[in-house]
Amino acid sequence: MTEENIKINVVSHNINEDKRTPGTLLREARQAKNLQQDEIAKQMHLSVQWIKNLEKDDYSQAPAIIYIRGYLRSYARCVGLAPEEVIAAFDNLALNETFKQTRTLEKKSMEYKAIPVIVRSTRMITNRKVIFWVTFLALAVLVALVDIWWHGKKHFEEQNHQQILATARLNQDVPA
Repeated sequence: MTEENIKINVVSHNINEDKRTPGTLLREARQAKNLQQDEIAKQMHLSVQWIKNLEKDDYSQAPAIIYIRGYLRSYARCVGLAPEEVIAAFDNLALNETFKQTRTLEKKSMEYKAIPVIVRSTRMITNRKVIFWVTFLALAVLVALVDIWWHGKKHFEEQNHQQILATARLNQDVPA
């Protein structure tokens, strides 16, 4: 190999090192420490799927860039990397603009989604009216029956009282 070829290989190797993604950096550091993805997930209080997504540089499920940056920093600390190095690799991906455009499109599509309207059927309304009137009539009949019982009891007590008085008068009139 000539000296010029060696220089080209060194330059291309340095470019490839600079182009390493945050996921690659984190995965290599995790493997160097003989840690499993589930161990990292437990330490970070995330699902294993999140760890897999971070290592694959798949940020599609993240709600915002700030979460991604926070997860990358935490992951870097777990595996002993400098968080700044991982964040710099993330910034080199230039996902901020893409992420903003995607979220903007999602928001716009949310604006035009149909809102479900709850329509009560006439059958349901009719059933409620029927239940109301049946209940009302049952209570009216119950009140009427209580009233009849109350007045009947009062009338019966008056008759019974009059019979007792009449019997007492008869007993007083009869000489013993």
